[in-house]
Amino acid sequence: MNPNLILMCGLSFSGKSYLAQKISAYLDADIISLDQINQERGLNSNQFIPVEEWEKTSQITRTRLKETLTRGKNVIIDDTNPLLKLRRRFRKVADDLGLQTVVVYLDIPLEVIHERIKNNKQTKQRHLAPSFTLDNLIKMFEVPRVPEENVIVYKNDTNLEDWLKTNF
Repeated sequence: MNPNLILMCGLSFSGKSYLAQKISAYLDADIISLDQINQERGLNSNQFIPVEEWEKTSQITRTRLKETLTRGKNVIIDDTNPLLKLRRRFRKVADDLGLQTVVVYLDIPLEVIHERIKNNKQTKQRHLAPSFTLDNLIKMFEVPRVPEENVIVYKNDTNLEDWLKTNF
């Protein structure tokens, strides 16, 4: 399978950015990161970002997505993509161009995520959103499932090379 749009989907610290980089290298796909766009806009991911600002970031993302897909490049959207309605917005861009979308859902146990957060507090390798942000995300997160189409699940004990060969 060679999808034109790949939507990363999972909780914070599930490994979406890492996996997006691996898929990008495997498929020669461009990555569009909503965190990066927020940073370009001067928004601090360590602090609360209002819904209105996320909407602006999402619109910028959809514009970049359309431009990149129109140039014939595969694209990976690196974000939590927690709600079906948000994933559908990105899917529509690809659908309107007659292109295929796949959702990569990182099904990572909460214990693993909490351990990664704990480790990150020591290493400070990446920004750490306020704890209430993760708690709210967990409550509102809509796990991709039927009738959502073309969902690929990645688990933390998966062999990455085999998973890439099998799914792409």
